[in-house]
Amino acid sequence: LRLRERFVARGDPADLFVQRRARVSDPWSPLAPLDAAEPINTAANEWDPFLSLDGLTLWLQRESMVEIRLFRTRRASVGSPFGLLEAIDVSAAGPNPGSPSLPADGRAVVFADADEIWFAPIDASGGVGPPSVLVPDPDRVFEFEPLVRPDGCELFWVREDSELGLLLVHARRAP
Repeated sequence: LRLRERFVARGDPADLFVQRRARVSDPWSPLAPLDAAEPINTAANEWDPFLSLDGLTLWLQRESMVEIRLFRTRRASVGSPFGLLEAIDVSAAGPNPGSPSLPADGRAVVFADADEIWFAPIDASGGVGPPSVLVPDPDRVFEFEPLVRPDGCELFWVREDSELGLLLVHARRAP
């Protein structure tokens, strides 16, 4: 994978920016605001950007004083502006979904909420289905920041343990 574009959350409140380069060996450009049909950065915190493997869909979370929501925005081609933000309803998981991550096939979105790791299927038309718990949390430890390996066979996340502190944990499944 040749990384020529990356998305960064910075500031307080956090805003999203993009950096680009023509070749992998080139330095990154200065941070620039996202090109989009509507402003993505607001007075709320926008963070945890996740770009789909094809480079056409950007997922993010927005945290305001009253709620945290997942959003996505799409574009026609890499380098073109993103379209309108679409709120993703995964409220059945809890009130604070965050840290979206997707496997390369784009058939599910994985996220954290209510101290657990969840997934919601994505159908062929892009519709997001009801969420299900992927990593249950019977001990009520804090589970967050999931990242799915592109082939979907491994999941990494952070667990806050009261005795050990922050741990990077993972789970595998057969292809």
